[in-house]
Amino acid sequence: MTFGTGETIFRKGDPGLSMMIVTMGCVRISTITSEAKEIILNLIQAGEVVVEIALLDGKERSADATARFCGIT
Repeated sequence: MTFGTGETIFRKGDPGLSMMIVTMGCVRISTITSEAKEIILNLIQAGEVVVEIALLDGKERSADATARFCGIT
């Protein structure tokens, strides 16, 4: 699967049925607080795996995943 920058990969509450390997760019894992503020929990880089507890425990995803462009600085 390919996702463009800013595109949602999965949302909190979705079923956790898969894991993914990031081949380009990065994936921002985040959640929204009760005060409607976004908290970034992790930034997964190319070569790393996107897997969540939901895949292991059979429950819903616990955060959102968004495709991001991560340039070299």
